[in-house]
Amino acid sequence: MIRRPPRSTPLYSSAASDVYKRQLSISSLYNCSEEKINETTEIDNKSDVSIKRVIDGDTVKDKQEISYRLIGINCPERGRMGFEEAKLELAKLIANCDSQSKFDENINMLVTMDGVNNPIVIEGQITGKDYYRRELAYFSCGDNLINEQMISNGYAISYREYPHLKTDLYNQLEEKAKENDLGLWPIWEKYGYNQEPNE
Repeated sequence: MIRRPPRSTPLYSSAASDVYKRQLSISSLYNCSEEKINETTEIDNKSDVSIKRVIDGDTVKDKQEISYRLIGINCPERGRMGFEEAKLELAKLIANCDSQSKFDENINMLVTMDGVNNPIVIEGQITGKDYYRRELAYFSCGDNLINEQMISNGYAISYREYPHLKTDLYNQLEEKAKENDLGLWPIWEKYGYNQEPNE
């Protein structure tokens, strides 16, 4: 029986691209699956994915409108505190992968319904599909490991409900981000994760 997982998921103000161009590799990539995980199984299924738009902090769509879920991370749902910020952070990390286009322009377009005119190509390790039939993926470009960066920058938590080969690493990155009050952690520490805005 498949359990139905909780659905998870900014308004852009000008930001300097060099902050993201200095992103460092957190760890070497592993291969794994998020459903019915065998933690000793390695999956080598890498391919280029042309990202058209960002749906939320852990979901994107490519130029063919195929949905991809960033494996191992979880972000606030729409209407919850931190939703827009997490969505923006993912857009920044993806926009930084395209050295040929304007950084700020890409971010603004990635978070719209229409998306970017020229999809941004990043590398994806596809590990399977989730309950909603989204492709589960680790995303990277060069040394930038996007799933890891979302957690280490404080805009996503480790998705412990569905263990995978990088769960321990993601848990550690989450603890460090929490200890240093990075990203959304000041909000989560005060109000709790994925909470509705206070009236």
